Amino acid sequence: MDHVRLNILEKVRIPLLICNYENAPVLKAAEEYGVRWAFIDHRGKQREEFDKEVSTLLEEYNVDIVILAGFNRLLSPWFVNEYRWRVINIHPSLTLKFAGLHAQRRALEYFKSINKTYGYDDKGRRIIGYSGCTVHLVDEGVDTGPIIIQSEKVPVKEDDDEQSLSYRILIYEHRLFSKAIQLYVDGRIIGVEDVKLSFNGYEEARRRVKLDLSGGWEERWNRREQAYIKYQQSMDYSVKNLGGKPLNEVL
Repeated sequence: MDHVRLNILEKVRIPLLICNYENAPVLKAAEEYGVRWAFIDHRGKQREEFDKEVSTLLEEYNVDIVILAGFNRLLSPWFVNEYRWRVINIHPSLTLKFAGLHAQRRALEYFKSINKTYGYDDKGRRIIGYSGCTVHLVDEGVDTGPIIIQSEKVPVKEDDDEQSLSYRILIYEHRLFSKAIQLYVDGRIIGVEDVKLSFNGYEEARRRVKLDLSGGWEERWNRREQAYIKYQQSMDYSVKNLGGKPLNEVL
């Protein structure tokens, strides 16, 4: 929402927020930014039944792209097919090794178990591995859809707990998600290719979209994005997203 508020995202509006938790903090943010929202209870419903209720609202509000933010439910095959390549998700990992729930916790447990050293940060804290985040189109699997973009490597530090690592990755999630949305809206996704990715010595086969970044697209985006990076240094951002911790402390 902040990327819309700061006029960083172009040709993008948020017609509706749908939430399946009636007291979710995001509803307060929606009201603050004047975004319409709706609550649909998933409890006691089959996945497809819930998804069809969501679809009815999406059609009513003429939604073109569905953005999954903090949505921890697996979509039904019916919904995935109905909105094929029109659903975008973000996952706090660079690898399917940590697909699904609790990715940050599992990454932390993994890196602590192998106990390697990748250097030290500027405060002298030992770096024991790297994580990050991935924005992808949604298919029938769990975080397996074609990758749109991935963040730079985010350090996992020896004294991290699940919360501190989650905050650090979240900073990059907030930057990356909007960039992927703009790429989609601008028609810069032009195909899909099979690739092999290597991460921390772990190799996996993935699908990745082909991007057309001609005409200085990336440079224009980076200029606009500076306003958001500046906002992330504010106390308002820290209070709303990082438990009140300053950005430089979290990084």
